[in-house]
Amino acid sequence: MNKDIQLIPYSDKSFVLRGELTKQYKEAIKGLGGSWNPKLKGGPGWIFSNRKLDQVNFWVGQINDGKIQSDPQPIKSIDYTSVYTPSTSTSTNQQFVQWKVDIPRGDNIFITVNNITYSLPIIKIEDHQGIKDTVIFRQNNNESKAVIINGQWQIFGYVIEHTISFK
Repeated sequence: MNKDIQLIPYSDKSFVLRGELTKQYKEAIKGLGGSWNPKLKGGPGWIFSNRKLDQVNFWVGQINDGKIQSDPQPIKSIDYTSVYTPSTSTSTNQQFVQWKVDIPRGDNIFITVNNITYSLPIIKIEDHQGIKDTVIFRQNNNESKAVIINGQWQIFGYVIEHTISFK
């Protein structure tokens, strides 16, 4: 098996990732939308919808070029506004974590990758329990999601370092 990650067309609607390196990137591949299937034609692999082709192809290129390392990166320090266990909680297994994050506004989301900022149209802003925590936006004729992860807006499943802002 090739040590690089290989992106191989599979059907009219899907493609597969194969290669020894896929083992080291299992969680990232899941985050990109891949599903492990040991019974594919041509052997086991990670199957994806063709809707993810551009994103996964870019990610595979970054891996194969050595721009993304498989060693886990240390988690950067997060400035929590507060972390506490509520006295009224019925469970001792819960904590509340608060962050200060930008409230999504305007018609566009601004995503910066490798010092290049892209302005993409917002389709919808979702709120859950009164918190605007999900932004659906259009990227390359596909819908993508930005969500709050560890106190920052991030594109769900996008493993390349990036920042998000709303102007």
